[in-house]
Amino acid sequence: MAQEPLKVAGSFVTPPLDFTRGRKQVGMEVDWLREIAKKLDRDLEFVYAPQNGLDEWIASNQCDILIGELSSLQNVEAVMMSQPFLESSVSILVDQRLRPALCCLEDLKTATVGVLEHSLEADSIQKMYQEGKIGKVVVYPLERTLDALADLTTAQIDAFARLSAVAAYLKYAAFNLKVICSLPVVQHGLCFAIPSQEPSLVHQVNQAQCALMQEGIYQKIMTKWFASEEFNIELAKDQSNKVDQ
Repeated sequence: MAQEPLKVAGSFVTPPLDFTRGRKQVGMEVDWLREIAKKLDRDLEFVYAPQNGLDEWIASNQCDILIGELSSLQNVEAVMMSQPFLESSVSILVDQRLRPALCCLEDLKTATVGVLEHSLEADSIQKMYQEGKIGKVVVYPLERTLDALADLTTAQIDAFARLSAVAAYLKYAAFNLKVICSLPVVQHGLCFAIPSQEPSLVHQVNQAQCALMQEGIYQKIMTKWFASEEFNIELAKDQSNKVDQ
C-alpha cells in the first residue's frame, strides 16, 4: 500500500534555495528534498505557508516538513530540525560601479546595508549595527530579494547581506555585483523543520541525506545551483529584467 505524500510547506520566495518559476517549486532545497523523497519512496505535495505563520503550521500539524529559512523556529518546542544540509557564512554584496570605495568590512561603518527579514543572517547584521560596525540597516520582507537588488543597483542602499552561497548566485542577477567580504566566524546551517511528534521522520530524512551525500547526489545539486555559471546566468535573466522595471 502506497504511503501518503509528504506535505511540504514553505513560502518559496528565496532564490536559489526555494522559489517558484511559473507554477513550479524549484531551487536547491526543493531538488534536495525531491531526492530525499525518492529515497523514502514518498511523493511530495507542496503547499504555501506564510513566513510569519510557520510556527502555527508546524504546531497544528498541517504539514510534514517545513522548507525555507527557519531561524524563527530554532527554539519552538513543537519542532525538530533535521541535520543541516547546507552550511554557509554571510557575504556582503556591493555594486562596484556605484560604491567603488566599499572594499572591506571596515568600510561598512558608514554604509547602509540591506538584509532580509527572517533570514538566517538578519540577527548577525542587526548585532553588527548595534556594535557600531554598520552605519544603518534596511530590512526587506523575505520575499523582496529583487527589491533589495534593485535598491542596491540604484544606490538606494550601499550593500546587501546574504548567505555566501546565495550571494554567489545573486551576482549573476546583476553583473556588477561584487562580494567585498564575508563576516568572520558567522556560520549558518540550513535544515528542514519536522513536527516533534514525528521523530521517526526526522531519522529517515537524516539517513536519506547521509546516503545521498555518499552517492554524490548532493554535490550534483550544489553544482547545478551554485557552480554552473551558464545555468545561473540563464535563471538570472528573468530576475535582472524585473530589477530594471
